[in-house]
Amino acid sequence: MIPREEQLLIESRVKSLIGRLPLVTCPERQCLYWAWAAAHVLEDQGYPLCINAGSAGFLAVDPKHDDGISPINFEYRFDEACETDWYFANRMLPEIHAWAVVPSENLIVDFTTQFLPQLVNETGFMK
Repeated sequence: MIPREEQLLIESRVKSLIGRLPLVTCPERQCLYWAWAAAHVLEDQGYPLCINAGSAGFLAVDPKHDDGISPINFEYRFDEACETDWYFANRMLPEIHAWAVVPSENLIVDFTTQFLPQLVNETGFMK
């Protein structure tokens, strides 16, 4: 487990690094940059890690409010059959999510989860 004081230092350094990247115009939609920044900072702190990417889902509705019909997860779903070649040909990524993993700590590091409430509201997921 990474000590809380060190977590705060890592978070501060990651946010500083993200703030210096000219390509990040919508930080809430730039998970690969956040994963890269986390990897850069965590490796500097001595934590070997890797970046993972694929589908990811996050609970967006309190289970107490689950009506059994409406979706309760906000998801990024990677679908290889969904025009993936077009995205790659245009130097873009298809719908996919990226995050850092510190295997030695059994830890997923995803700074973009801070933006989930905003994205859930913007996409109209929550009515």
